[in-house]
Amino acid sequence: MFPQDRSFKPWKGNVAPLVTLIRTLGSINDLAGLLQDQGKLSEAESLYREAVSGAKKTLGYAHPATVTFQENLDSVLQEMGKI
Repeated sequence: MFPQDRSFKPWKGNVAPLVTLIRTLGSINDLAGLLQDQGKLSEAESLYREAVSGAKKTLGYAHPATVTFQENLDSVLQEMGKI
């Protein structure tokens, strides 16, 4: 599922917006983790999906943040009995 072209860069030019985006997606992921810890699994799932989707679109499938967000989504899905 990973892009074969390792030079793939979905952004161009100034990377400051990318840094802001990564931080925002990280915050969404962190909030999802708090919700998961509180047992609010459906809400956590929704936020994890948002973080994963945003990361895949902007950073690519192989970026460490994307992988982490996907692992966190998988953990809540497993806790919910969906996988």
